[in-house]
Amino acid sequence: MGAEIEKSVFMVHGESTTVISYKLKAASPKITLEIKPLLAFRDYHHLEHERVINPDLSIDAGLLSIHPVTDLPVLYFAHDEAKAERTGAWYRNFEYEIERERGFDFHEDLYNPCALKFDLSETKEVTVIVSTEARKVSEAPRLRQAEIARRQDLIKRSGAKDEFTKQLVLAADGFIVARGDEKTVIAGYHWFTDWGRDTMIALPGLTLATGRYDVAESILLEFGKHISQGMLPNRFPDAGQEPEYNTVDATLWYFEAIRAFAAVTGNYDFVKNELYEKLRDIIHWHIQGTRYGIKVDPSDGLLNAGERGVQLTWMDAKIGDWVVTPRTGKAVEIQALWHNALRIMENFAEKFADESSKPITN
Repeated sequence: MGAEIEKSVFMVHGESTTVISYKLKAASPKITLEIKPLLAFRDYHHLEHERVINPDLSIDAGLLSIHPVTDLPVLYFAHDEAKAERTGAWYRNFEYEIERERGFDFHEDLYNPCALKFDLSETKEVTVIVSTEARKVSEAPRLRQAEIARRQDLIKRSGAKDEFTKQLVLAADGFIVARGDEKTVIAGYHWFTDWGRDTMIALPGLTLATGRYDVAESILLEFGKHISQGMLPNRFPDAGQEPEYNTVDATLWYFEAIRAFAAVTGNYDFVKNELYEKLRDIIHWHIQGTRYGIKVDPSDGLLNAGERGVQLTWMDAKIGDWVVTPRTGKAVEIQALWHNALRIMENFAEKFADESSKPITN
């Protein structure tokens, strides 16, 4: 008789914690499960290759820990009292097809620090928690129920009824992440951080259609903090680096996201008190002129943008110093977005009884 084992995996929301469970469904009288973790332990820009690391493995009752790379966190393995054996072996030359297709390095070596052995014929179900925090495996049921409840709440808030829409709601949740005390949107896994254009385009679907109005407010506030010379950031690079502002349309999409927020929620007080002054300042910067030649042409009222060596629209491919599609001048969709921004401001100004003009701030 063979063995049937059910494996379940979930991550704890807001943490670098993964919970893995193995449940014996059917098996012969005696069965041992051996788990050999393979570690890359790197950031998402690079692949791991065999190198000198710290192989020291701390083995305590129900908890293993390893700190292979000094400038990265300690990694913990909480487990159901498995028999733990030190291994310290490299598994070489894993191949990643997508990286190969993209022309990137596609070979990786992974490090195996230990082997965990469980007697499934006695326990029937075992759990391992892998985390950058020292967890207890006894927490797994509570963590699981908390995540189930969180997802059920997301579905309830969205009003989704059919299974397909429910899955879309949960998939959308995966792109909403924290930036400081507020929220932002990851443009795509695994290589992208949060981009202004992508965030503002996606905001209505990710937050308004799903009933997460508080998240929408948080995203709009967070990006509003980083407006500079009337421009929304194109993207936030990795930690410790300054935002990049080489975009003409992200700022204009910000207007549309705010319009959609107000239309769905009716919360014009939030717009007036938190965002309106920022929007008014953006208009003035665009009229007078800001970075990269972004400036209204007074002869026709259209928005001009672009200068040598930069790509400002959604067609932003760049190879070295070569801008593939410069689109310098008055790109057609930019004029539609500019006209839309002006009409949105006209409607807000009328609603807020604002007949004044405001000088550009520093």
